[in-house]
Amino acid sequence: MLSLSQLENQVFANGQLQPDDVAELARQGVKTIVNNRPDGEEAGQPASDAVARLAAEHGMEYHYIPVGRDPLTMEQVDRMAGVLKDSPRPIVAYCRSGMRSSTIFSYAKARLFEQR
Repeated sequence: MLSLSQLENQVFANGQLQPDDVAELARQGVKTIVNNRPDGEEAGQPASDAVARLAAEHGMEYHYIPVGRDPLTMEQVDRMAGVLKDSPRPIVAYCRSGMRSSTIFSYAKARLFEQR
């Protein structure tokens, strides 16, 4: 179910996406999906490669930047910063609840600010 939280202009966080959500996001004009949820975290969640295939079928970019229980790494933050800087918008990042996506977004924005 889509429950988009706006993080900034044309960047949103959401909880776990289901296959039908990818088609709906495409209809809404979303250009990029970022999966921040590790595969296998919960029974029944769609695998990253399945969501990647659906995104490609709908002409969207897809990035897999899993954030687990361990602290964020600079590699994860830099990868997310790269998506924010270089990928077409609107962007939707998702995890189980949207919280990890919101957190990595904040760190990535700070990293981009540092690099200016």
